[in-house]
Amino acid sequence: MTETGKPLTPADVTKGKLEKCTIVSYPKIVFFYPLLFASLVCGIVVQTSPTPENMSMAGSIFIFCFLFNMLVISFDFPGVRALVLVFGILAFFLGLNLLDIKAGIRIMPFITDFYKDFVHKNLSCSAVFYYCISAILFIMIACGILGNWLWDRWTIEPNRLVHRKGLLGELKEYPVIDLQIDKRIEDVFEHVLLLSGTLIFQPGPGVTPITLENVPNINRKEKKIQNIVRKLAVTRGE
Repeated sequence: MTETGKPLTPADVTKGKLEKCTIVSYPKIVFFYPLLFASLVCGIVVQTSPTPENMSMAGSIFIFCFLFNMLVISFDFPGVRALVLVFGILAFFLGLNLLDIKAGIRIMPFITDFYKDFVHKNLSCSAVFYYCISAILFIMIACGILGNWLWDRWTIEPNRLVHRKGLLGELKEYPVIDLQIDKRIEDVFEHVLLLSGTLIFQPGPGVTPITLENVPNINRKEKKIQNIVRKLAVTRGE
């Protein structure tokens, strides 16, 4: 296990109250928050200015945001190259259609004609549709986060790793003395959206590793956990 920062002294440990760190693994649905905001904006645009052009443009924005979110959920993008590639492809096709629709510049007409004639013109949804999508996503995201916070959370304390699970508050403890921590950022998109990643705890020899996926603010959490474990090591060495 690697240490971060300067070495601690016993005096540092005895000052104040020892820290705790609560960790919650978020459900995958949280990565749909861009679609939530896009749906809300599209609904406002359609409601305030319900022209055919605005309704079609709102539909196109919704479809591209939906496509982006489905890519994030369906595939892993482990490196920056994958991030640049996907954004480049999306920007390329979106740019082709915008140039054709707004400026009349046709670079690849067989693509722009198909999108313009068969997709763009027919993407006219009401404001109620977008508001319903926003409401559904908001409820699912809120319930997923709240449910994990209440019934499936982990707490790193100075001398133990505690897992609280279930409606009845089932409690399971692991020692922190030999705790090994591994941080992994396996998907660039997910890290960009929530600064999230995967934390793997190895409480000791012979114990099954504990894997927590989709941990938000993973870098800050990992540093805080390392600090708590280092303080325990200092107190043991006194």
